[in-house]
Amino acid sequence: IEAFFTKPLNRKALLAVINRAMTALKLNWKGARLRETVDINVTCKCEDVVFEASISNIGGSGIFVCVNGDKTPKVNSLVTCEFVSLFKSARIECLGTVKWVRTKSSGNLPSGFGLEINSFLGKSKTAFIELLNMIKTTTAPSSSK
Repeated sequence: IEAFFTKPLNRKALLAVINRAMTALKLNWKGARLRETVDINVTCKCEDVVFEASISNIGGSGIFVCVNGDKTPKVNSLVTCEFVSLFKSARIECLGTVKWVRTKSSGNLPSGFGLEINSFLGKSKTAFIELLNMIKTTTAPSSSK
């Protein structure tokens, strides 16, 4: 070990580096911007329309919801979403605002909408932050509901 570290060995500094490397990021959920691709099934409700979709991108302030067909909500609509975390099987429920819509697939870009998350129900915020931490620090497996 001494061959890789300067002398004298600063044990406190080494321990701090090891602890930072082994501890998941403490994310401020609004500030984190992850452009990770995931595959999570989600149930969304906008007004009285309920539809099944999937999340393909997830970040600290929102998600991209892929939809099949023409069931896309309008910009500025409020949407509730419910999905199961890839890790710990925690149910995440959130309320968000549709910020933009892609009504038709274009090349390799699927149809869907960008949802900015406004709030979480119950302990969903903690589960969402844990999910972001896990995606950031590991390779996320695909999941279905």
